[in-house]
Amino acid sequence: MSTSATLSPNPLPAAPALSQIQRVVATFTAPSRVMADISRSASWWLPWIVSTLVALVLVFAIDRNITWKSVIESQMERSPLVAESLDRMTPEKRAQAVEMQIKITRIAVYLQPVGTIVNYVIVAALLLAIFNFGFGAELKFARAMAITAYSGLVLVLKNVLVAVVVLIGIDPANFNLANPIASNPGHLLSPDANRLLYGMLSALDVFALWAIFLMALGIAHNSKVKTRAAFCALFVLYLLVKVGGGALGLF
Repeated sequence: MSTSATLSPNPLPAAPALSQIQRVVATFTAPSRVMADISRSASWWLPWIVSTLVALVLVFAIDRNITWKSVIESQMERSPLVAESLDRMTPEKRAQAVEMQIKITRIAVYLQPVGTIVNYVIVAALLLAIFNFGFGAELKFARAMAITAYSGLVLVLKNVLVAVVVLIGIDPANFNLANPIASNPGHLLSPDANRLLYGMLSALDVFALWAIFLMALGIAHNSKVKTRAAFCALFVLYLLVKVGGGALGLF
């Protein structure tokens, strides 16, 4: 008596697990692998370390080549609300306000590692609110933290480029910390020309859109939400914040 066996096709081998260093590199070369790997491990400590180190380099570059006094005075003048308040001050009060802002900035610099984690938590909480309640995604908080951290590496790359520009040399009068390099059309405009237009154009930032795409990819790999739907939801939220802030002179 003969028997016949029905052979089923061999299942595809599972993708090998990525180390943290491999994840950081693959964020720029194979982002789908990174976001899929987050479902295996939601560790996010290495992007946090990289972000902290790059931020410190940028702070050093600004302090050395531009000075925080120049940066803060420029930022205050670019904000209509702050500029109007400064115009009503005496020169002595104005100088005191600038010095106070410099002290606050220096404290914020020292607290930057903690501030980065706080940002991760805030963004991860927003992801849960948007996609779990709005899309029924059942996304886990730890994974949302990891998605946020690895997506943020794109913005770390932007900070590297800003640091290079600052170290090479830039006119302090032309340096806008909120929009430091020409990665968006708004950089080519004066924020005072048309604030609504400036906000809209500065929202079309290459690095920001890249980060949003990576975040949407992470949502798709760790929930039942499609990448396109996730990107659209995140982009609309980002656009509202960016355009509103630009209109008020905050960005």
